[in-house]
Amino acid sequence: MKKWILLLILLLHFIAIPLAQSQIKLKKSTKITDRGLYFEGKKDEKFHFGRRITPHGDCIDVVDGYIFVTWYRGGMDDMHVMLSRKKIGEDIWKTIEFPKTHIGYRGNKKIGDSHNTIAIGISTVDNTIHLLYDMHAYSARDFPEDYFNYRISKPNAAIVSDEEFTIDLFNPKRNYLKLGENYERVTYPNFFRNDNGELFAVWRLGGSGNGNQSFALYSKNGWSKTTNFNNGFQGNEQETYSIYGSFKYLHGKIRTGFSVRFKDFPTNAYTNNSGLFYAYSDLPSGDGDWYNAQGELLNFPIESPKPLKLGEPTELGMGNKITSGPSWTVTESGAIHFISVLNGKGVHYFKSASDKEFSHVIDTPIGDMYSFNQTVFLVGLENGYPIIQSTPEGTNDWKVIYHNKTGPKFRHGNTYFDNGKLFFYAMEESSGQAQPIHLLEYDIN
Repeated sequence: MKKWILLLILLLHFIAIPLAQSQIKLKKSTKITDRGLYFEGKKDEKFHFGRRITPHGDCIDVVDGYIFVTWYRGGMDDMHVMLSRKKIGEDIWKTIEFPKTHIGYRGNKKIGDSHNTIAIGISTVDNTIHLLYDMHAYSARDFPEDYFNYRISKPNAAIVSDEEFTIDLFNPKRNYLKLGENYERVTYPNFFRNDNGELFAVWRLGGSGNGNQSFALYSKNGWSKTTNFNNGFQGNEQETYSIYGSFKYLHGKIRTGFSVRFKDFPTNAYTNNSGLFYAYSDLPSGDGDWYNAQGELLNFPIESPKPLKLGEPTELGMGNKITSGPSWTVTESGAIHFISVLNGKGVHYFKSASDKEFSHVIDTPIGDMYSFNQTVFLVGLENGYPIIQSTPEGTNDWKVIYHNKTGPKFRHGNTYFDNGKLFFYAMEESSGQAQPIHLLEYDIN
């Protein structure tokens, strides 16, 4: 009898695997180009900071049935800014080459700078395409032509036919969003949309450890004035800081999740970044009414980040090195999930909508985090192949629901989630300063 029970358990186990994996289905895989820029070679000879530049940053957007991706064309003797578009589920990419090339590390084109990403955002108010690119805290004095690079298309450029998708859709490059505002010393540009199709641009103003997170809103009236979310330029050197994280529009609210980098930090306590912080705004413009995870109203702009803090991963014995911002999401019911990476290992902070305090679990999976209905997803790479894991909201019960081990291996990738569809934009493991980049399209049932 026991043997029959054991056999039944084993059969149910093997039946359950394809049932779980059937939640995720790869619908389409296409190659964008064989010439994505990669900084191969020795550090400080061929690149500074990191090798990754394509894909990197806020480099993918999806609207009205179209996928848009940005990239630099390799190798180092080329480095042109590129924009590609195709219809979801189809095969043909249409690509625009811009005259701008990567400025290189502090103007030295022989050395790549991985901070100089190409962000893309599309406003469905008028279907304009917006690009912010190739900048790393430059001043107008040092780089008068390149301190702030912005391109905006003509209205309805995002939805023209393939034949019309050319560089003629774009207005000339300019060094401002709103005329009269100062956009010097900008790094890490990003975009996101609200429910009205208005577009937010977010960036860091200043340097590592001493900067403000700033944003502006593009509406039918054009760009708004700049709003500072925080004041990182504190009078006390030990309190001066900058933010490493992201802003998103989720379930009717603007939200932000981040770690903090202090200008003067005690290396025995943490290296580079520390803490996990969260806030949201009830105003659609984001210029006030900000609250922390406990629903407490915050002074705005934020001075000290302490009232936003939800946890300190560097105190858990996993190490003290955090070099990037956390991956995070908020579900429709209000569950909050954060994953931070310390010394290559993940720690998961989470709480349901009804919980007052956050729980945490160490040594968890890592990846890009999204939520859909009552489920939280993690998307990443394992041994070069895409892997997708999920857990019910407010829990840490991760299960692998997709792990393809065929086809090309990838070295890194960016993800985008849109209404039950997942897009994975990745560079293939190859060699040289020009390597293949792909777009994988998944359906989540």
